[in-house]
Parts: sequence; C-alpha cells; structure tokens
Amino acid sequence: MDIAPWQLWCCCYRRDDEMACLNISVQHQLLQADALRRVQMLLREVQKEFAGKISNLSESWSENRCRFSFTTPVGQASGTITVGAVSVDLVVNLPLLAGPFKGKIEAAIRQRAKALLT
Repeated sequence: MDIAPWQLWCCCYRRDDEMACLNISVQHQLLQADALRRVQMLLREVQKEFAGKISNLSESWSENRCRFSFTTPVGQASGTITVGAVSVDLVVNLPLLAGPFKGKIEAAIRQRAKALLT
C-alpha cells in the first residue's frame, strides 16, 4: 500500500503552537544508578500526589530514559526523562492551555528535582 506524501505529512505534523514545551536540566553528583532510582521513586510519589488531577499516566523505561504521558483537565501532556551521569534532563510537552503557567510549572519541577538529587 502506497502512502501519498500529504498523508505522511498529516501523520507526522505537530504544530508547535499547540503545545508549550519545557526543557529542564538539573545537575547532580550522585551515581547514575542512585539518581535513576530516586527519579523512579519520585514518579510513583507524583502519581499518588496528583491522582485527582492527572489520569492515564503511562511511563515506559528503556535503560536510563523514560517516555511518559498523562492527561490533565486541560489536555494531554507527554515527554521524556533522561538520567545521565551528571544531570537529569526533562522535556515536557504541555497542553497549550497550560502555557500561561509554564513558568510556575518549571520552577516547581526544578525545585523538586534539586531537592531530590541533592
């Protein structure tokens, strides 16, 4: 079955103005395995803490990289967490309606991540 170029474009196209993107990197001085364990533990805590505000949480780990997604009252969010030897990198695509809160969300994540990795 042949796929027309316009069909491929429609399947792959993601409008940047439909999402608010966060890119956060937090340095650490832990062993990578310890940082990974702490991040995995934090994800379980966040799932319980925000059980009434997020749903359909999905996470898939491949070595030190996690792909995740969840539904919020204003739409779908997704991203990746990469636990490296000296940093934890987080990329989150937030729903457009969360855009005005991007700064507050980033500050809260950064604060929690620094406390976790110290």
